Amino acid sequence: MEDVYGADLSEEEITALQNSGTITLYTDKATLVKGEPTDDEKDEYDFYKKYYGLTIKWKYQAWGDDLSKFLIDYANGDAPDFITLNYRRWPKAGTRQVVYSIDELKEKGVVGLDHPEITRYNDVASRFCIGDTLYSPGINYADPSFLAYNVDLFDEYKVKSPGDYFKEGNWSMDTFLQCAKEITRTLGDGTKIWGAYWRDATYYLVADDARLVDWNADGTKLVLQMSKANSVKPLETWANTFIDGYSPTSEDGGSDKFKIGQMGMFVCDANNFAQKVPDYTFKWEIVPTPLGANNVSGNIPGECSGNGIVSSSKNPQGVLNYHIAKSQWQAYRYNTPYGLYFSDAYDGAFNEEQLKTIATSAEHVGLDLYMGIGNLVNSQWNFWNALKSGTKTTKEVFDTFEPVFRAEVDEENEVLAKNLKKK
Repeated sequence: MEDVYGADLSEEEITALQNSGTITLYTDKATLVKGEPTDDEKDEYDFYKKYYGLTIKWKYQAWGDDLSKFLIDYANGDAPDFITLNYRRWPKAGTRQVVYSIDELKEKGVVGLDHPEITRYNDVASRFCIGDTLYSPGINYADPSFLAYNVDLFDEYKVKSPGDYFKEGNWSMDTFLQCAKEITRTLGDGTKIWGAYWRDATYYLVADDARLVDWNADGTKLVLQMSKANSVKPLETWANTFIDGYSPTSEDGGSDKFKIGQMGMFVCDANNFAQKVPDYTFKWEIVPTPLGANNVSGNIPGECSGNGIVSSSKNPQGVLNYHIAKSQWQAYRYNTPYGLYFSDAYDGAFNEEQLKTIATSAEHVGLDLYMGIGNLVNSQWNFWNALKSGTKTTKEVFDTFEPVFRAEVDEENEVLAKNLKKK
């Protein structure tokens, strides 16, 4: 296998990559904890062992856990060497200083921080900064959203489709809403055809360059922005799709209406969508997620996670090597140039053109920070439900829930200030 470590590396870098040692990772797969990998997983881990001298030990953590189990393990000296900096853990992991910064890794003599498989994700990794301090070497995962539409429905009802608007260069939030309005209808037998459903409400915010919570100008303090005009507008747009009857609520069936052919459009991240593709019996196509008029950054909604090398790890070099090896394995396993942007679920779900669109889009994924702050990942739901119910005005909803969000943000800022002062 050519360039198994990457091209144009020094002897020092190759030696470091070949001697990775043992690292411990979290997994929600009981089979891995028991030492019973699938055939594909065994091939992957054999690859790591053969070329990188890397052995992985697994520690169980339930899917969906934020930092609760990790912080207990960390306090007990039993933390893994790596955690993903996903939307439930960032910025919490940074404010609590439980992962190494890039500067700290350099001070420890870690080799390979400028490896091509790390640096080619720098633009996305920059999401995981506090001020000028970066806490993620490269990225672990990037999964952009797009809009999928039911070609058959738009053809049958002779409605101008997202693909038509996109080809003429007129695809935007306004034309999306026009599509949603025009495709929504009730058939003679009482069956309703819905306009659209977005998998995540915050996608509307990111699509318009807005956030519920973001950093201040120098990136050193968290700022609640939920009542600012640029946040209120996209949230009202999202709520109105339910109130006006274009989007099905969870009681109506939610995104399943797209799966059964009763909805025109579905905005979803690529990985989640790919898992649903086998259920589709109609012709579908994708276009970029529509952006709002205030979007000047080019950021699009989606999910991404950083590489958190835990600050108690005795083998940070091995963790960095693991991420280089993982990217090299994906390129080898799938014979594609997409590296970490290629999810297992994509295999067979998308054609080559769609894969290129996904890979390119992944470099522009933007994040809202609020779910990685305090307990907002769990306490958010009443806010969203109140907003889309239409029983209260947007101002009334914000007046009710803003103190809840503000208390969590203030507490996170206190933790951050205290830990940064220690440095």
